[in-house]
Amino acid sequence: MPFNKEEFAKAFEDAVKRKKVGGISCPICSNGKWSIPGGYTMSPLQDELVGIKIGGPAIPKVPIICNNCGFVAEIALGVLGLVPKQEAKKATEESAQKEIAGKDQ
Repeated sequence: MPFNKEEFAKAFEDAVKRKKVGGISCPICSNGKWSIPGGYTMSPLQDELVGIKIGGPAIPKVPIICNNCGFVAEIALGVLGLVPKQEAKKATEESAQKEIAGKDQ
């Protein structure tokens, strides 16, 4: 999902405010100031404990970084409504196709 970093940061902040999330204190140093690096990360969902499956479903998340100690927390974008439905549907379909293709081999 290509994006403008400033627009993404603003959309993220607005979504967090809509959810009435605020006053997040760092669990390490209790600081309340956080930075948003202007991007997102993906955590792939695995269905086995052995090995790593590449491709398939994943959770898009925004890392937030404590301005004091550098602790990193992550917030799921889907809950905030920041994953476009069309893109989420496409990713799910592509994942299913890859899984079917892998079984045919």
